[in-house]
Amino acid sequence: MNRIVVTGAAALALALTAAACSSDGATPTATPTPMKGGATGVAVVNSDFKNSVSVSLFDPATRQVTFDDCIDSGSAPAGLSQGLSTDVVLPSAAQPGHELLLIDRSNAALTYLDPVTCTVKRQFSVGTGFASNPHDVVALSDTKAYVTRYEPNPTPTADPADFDEGDDILIFNPADGSASGRIDLAPFAGKAGDTPVVARPGAALLVDGNVYVALDNLSADFKTAAEGRILVVDPAADTVSGMIDLPGLKGCGGLSVLAGTKTLIVTCVGDFNDADQIKQSGIVTVDLTASPPAVANLMAAMVFGAAPQPLSADSRGAVSATAGLAVTLGTVQATPPDRLWWYDASAGTATQVMEASGGFVYGALLGDPDRQQVFLADGSSSQPRIQVLDVSGAAPAVKASFEPNPKSGLPPRALAWY
Repeated sequence: MNRIVVTGAAALALALTAAACSSDGATPTATPTPMKGGATGVAVVNSDFKNSVSVSLFDPATRQVTFDDCIDSGSAPAGLSQGLSTDVVLPSAAQPGHELLLIDRSNAALTYLDPVTCTVKRQFSVGTGFASNPHDVVALSDTKAYVTRYEPNPTPTADPADFDEGDDILIFNPADGSASGRIDLAPFAGKAGDTPVVARPGAALLVDGNVYVALDNLSADFKTAAEGRILVVDPAADTVSGMIDLPGLKGCGGLSVLAGTKTLIVTCVGDFNDADQIKQSGIVTVDLTASPPAVANLMAAMVFGAAPQPLSADSRGAVSATAGLAVTLGTVQATPPDRLWWYDASAGTATQVMEASGGFVYGALLGDPDRQQVFLADGSSSQPRIQVLDVSGAAPAVKASFEPNPKSGLPPRALAWY
């Protein structure tokens, strides 16, 4: 097994520059514009984190909502045997046939929909008898897929054929939900002194024939974190073939691939229980074309004013191997609030682009390389919006914004291509 280790963590100087945001209206339409990469649109999970969730769809070319209330936590359409919880996320990559896939973490359920009509095509559980907390799905063929299961089962049976151990990758058939195996990730969890750590696999991506899986490496009580690690999985053999270690960085759950390249972008948020969380936060690039893969710390999180704040676990704002958009988290008291930054590692700078209305307001980033724009889910309570940033120039500019869920007005949280 190969192991790659990143060393060092160069800090960046921060220059704060405010930029104004603009807004334009979005009139619902029914026909999305096909993307060059094959995706047909963007899905949004809108949620208040308490009682309601609603999924909407929009056309990235026109910024028009193509389906407002596609499905919500109060829906009971045909084919939906279990209603949606308020903890719904989207897969990191579009699925074959561009079906809309919803990952319900609380219910350990996968729901596939037709994005044109928003009808439920099929739904099944990946819990195998316990609260497995699925985080991501990687489609390998029409009949084979991986789902990362974040939780271990505290009371598994003695029968290995029921696949109920958890902390793993469950191998299943996305056509009917039948499970055929699992890849145990417990042996690949990191070390945190004498405290046992659970691998806790999260984001996963298929790149050039291998599946890369980000591990959160957290203890069972979530109070202790080990250093970051990315696993390399061979889908032909269904085995872990390598590890990419990220010493000094923790909470490395954000994972994306830079469009048109074989470069992974990894976001690390640090250990929320550690006074040194800020020192464990940063954005890392992994060049998969190098042998061994070249790993570099691209941006280290820094002190913003008087309060140190870590990065959010979203790496999809990168627009090149050295530049992109990133979000730093604020506090519940909104001092400081969330902030959006433009970083340029080659110049060693980071510039503030926007400031949120409070803490934990900004959600996902999603790059649209075809149009040189990045979408930001802005869950501001007064006016939830999708902010659209033009990244075609030397510095980003907010060129538009629109409401993604006019019917319910819920704040947008997650974004993904379908």
